[in-house]
Amino acid sequence: MLDSIDRFLERDVKPHAHELEARDEYPREIADKLAEVGLYGATISPEYGGLGLPAATYAKIVERISAVW
Repeated sequence: MLDSIDRFLERDVKPHAHELEARDEYPREIADKLAEVGLYGATISPEYGGLGLPAATYAKIVERISAVW
């Protein structure tokens, strides 16, 4: 999962992050992609439709996102 997030960030976020930050924009396409890979429910139990990731893994994901945006 972390590898796919890294690829997404490199391909779809990093090239545009500076410009988006300057304009204070958070494009729907990026939010939709984050939802598509399950990040909005990353720590929610699979029983309730989430990924059930441990907090440590979720922290690594947030760290990666923060590094490029």
